[in-house]
Amino acid sequence: MLLIKKLKKRIFFVFCMFFILSFPFKYNIIKINFLTPYFEKVVKVIALFFLENTERYTLTFFSDSTGLYINMLFVFIVSVITCFLWLFFERKKMIFNEKWEFFFMVSVCYYLSLQFAIYGCSKLFKFQFYDAHPNTLYTPVGFLTKDFLYWTSIGSSKLYNTITGGIEIVIAVMLWFRKTRVLACFLGMAVCINIVLVNFSFDINVKIQSLFLLSLFLYVSSPNIKKVYSFFIKQEAVQLLSISFLISEKNKNKQLFIKIILIFIMITESLYPYIMTNNFNGDTAVKSPLYGAYKINNNKIYKRFFIHSDPYFIIQDKEDNLYSFKMELNKETLLLTNNDKIAILSFTNREGVFYIEGDFFGSNLTIESTKMDISTLPLNEDTFKWTIDGYK
Repeated sequence: MLLIKKLKKRIFFVFCMFFILSFPFKYNIIKINFLTPYFEKVVKVIALFFLENTERYTLTFFSDSTGLYINMLFVFIVSVITCFLWLFFERKKMIFNEKWEFFFMVSVCYYLSLQFAIYGCSKLFKFQFYDAHPNTLYTPVGFLTKDFLYWTSIGSSKLYNTITGGIEIVIAVMLWFRKTRVLACFLGMAVCINIVLVNFSFDINVKIQSLFLLSLFLYVSSPNIKKVYSFFIKQEAVQLLSISFLISEKNKNKQLFIKIILIFIMITESLYPYIMTNNFNGDTAVKSPLYGAYKINNNKIYKRFFIHSDPYFIIQDKEDNLYSFKMELNKETLLLTNNDKIAILSFTNREGVFYIEGDFFGSNLTIESTKMDISTLPLNEDTFKWTIDGYK
């Protein structure tokens, strides 16, 4: 039984290592996931043998793509084989050295700290959850998917983003230090449970990553879970196990230096995109002067169009159906792309009235429109009430 337990720990260690090195997370400075393109190639080869018509599937590593699920299974199989070979070539009995186990646990804590720092800053500066785009503001709620509705609702609250982002950053900092690391792991585990619940409940496509982060928090917290249960439920006196590894006195300064370097790298990675763009509020990011919603005054089919920041041109018909097109907007020309088809229309602004004319993918389109003030919509109002007075 002890042998199996040790083997499982090794499999988990190898699995985590390969998964982190191959997971398609977007880093700005450090490139932990340098193996991603190589694993993608392997997954595409595997898919050819086991999937019919591979064009139907997304095999690149993105969110919860089929390719990412295949990679997860592939990494697990590789981990099992690696650990059995490790056992076979090891002369001594299978022993997962306790010193190395704690070294791995501390490394996991630093990885979790990096993830929480990145996501915390993204929330704090309103880049993860952002203000609703103009087309979303004028989409009936019944037309929105659950994930988009959740994203829009959370993005409407600056206070919520500030607090949740701040909590994640605090947890990230607490994970740096031995005395606060255990508490940080339990707090992080609670946050991750909530994130996993949200991702599954609202069908948000980061299920694999959130489950992986939760499993890491469970792993680093596992030595103390029974102790916490004994303290709160059995009301017994317990001593929590510190998540750290012993360093000899002569290597103390070396350890401190490495720790400072790691913390500096994590802080730089987390703040890099905001420092480089000099933008610490995603809602105020530079957008096209024409960004916004426009009311169409003279068309029997369409009632609004929207200039998106990505950039996309989105038009809404009388039945509230939305059609989006990749856009290139010059001074007086609007170029729209729909798969392999292209439409070139004239776009003019005459004293605040916007005109669009031309061939719109086989049909003649003539639009006279005026820009709408989206800042006055209820969702964009930054209000707070202590009482129900004023509600009807």
